Amino acid sequence: MTLGVFYYIIFMKMDKRNEIMVSVVLPVYNGEKDLEAAIDSVLQQSYSDLELILVNDCSTDGTADIIRRAAEKDSRVRSITNQTNQKLPESLNIGFRQARGEFFTWTSDDNRYDKDAIRVMVEALEQDKEVALVYCDYTPVDAEGRVLEEYDRQKEEGNPEDMIRGNQVGACFLYRREIAEKVGEYDKNLFLVEDYDYWLRIFEAGRMIHVNKKLYFYQVHAGSLTATRAEEIRHRTVECWMKHWKFIFSRLHGLREKCLFCHKVYYMENVPYRRQIFRDIVRRYPPYFFYRIVKPFRDGIRRTARGDEM
Repeated sequence: MTLGVFYYIIFMKMDKRNEIMVSVVLPVYNGEKDLEAAIDSVLQQSYSDLELILVNDCSTDGTADIIRRAAEKDSRVRSITNQTNQKLPESLNIGFRQARGEFFTWTSDDNRYDKDAIRVMVEALEQDKEVALVYCDYTPVDAEGRVLEEYDRQKEEGNPEDMIRGNQVGACFLYRREIAEKVGEYDKNLFLVEDYDYWLRIFEAGRMIHVNKKLYFYQVHAGSLTATRAEEIRHRTVECWMKHWKFIFSRLHGLREKCLFCHKVYYMENVPYRRQIFRDIVRRYPPYFFYRIVKPFRDGIRRTARGDEM
């Protein structure tokens, strides 16, 4: 071995020791079809200082065998088996309680990372220590990995400032351990929108940035939660907004924005929810605010019902 090669090896080992560990949690329930590809996309990252925590949520298919083989092949893989089905939010909490990294993320059994995804997001967090979370764009694909052009044209994630209006983060993200410790665990009561609720809490507590690169492959299929439970997701989104109502209103600019947001929420829900939303608005704000916010909101609804423009 030449002296140059020796120093190169030493330098590379020292450089690896200086990397910050990333903890990736992958909860799975009956995901044998695509799980191996999802695991490989994590373990084959160009950023290698990571751990993969697989949380088997009482799967009844071949998921357990796939997890066992992955753990035998790579020491960075750890596995947890839930004794009862916990669903996604609590499975994430179970995984992150065991995490050893300084940066956190999670992924799904039917999705895949680009090989440079983790490295790009780590670099973004390292460049600005004030940033709590970074997120990237994703490419929608079908079950065979083909890009779905009709979805792909729409899949650049939005501005962090629009977080109060809807989930801007998407499926490819990385955040700091300290912000996770600050905002707490995922909310078990907001299954289906636990991620959006979490991003709102991080948005309230710290800064987010968007990296305009597609570094994730998101599988669009009929069996996904997004596809099969769209109506329930709409209801839970409203519940999430109601949970963060005070913060959301503080970020809306001017009376018109506040009225339009109330109007949007009102017409996303069925009649029982509409009454609850109206009561909650009145209950949460002092009487004088009723005339500035609620009355114009109510009048706007009446104008819409008559067919007038808002």
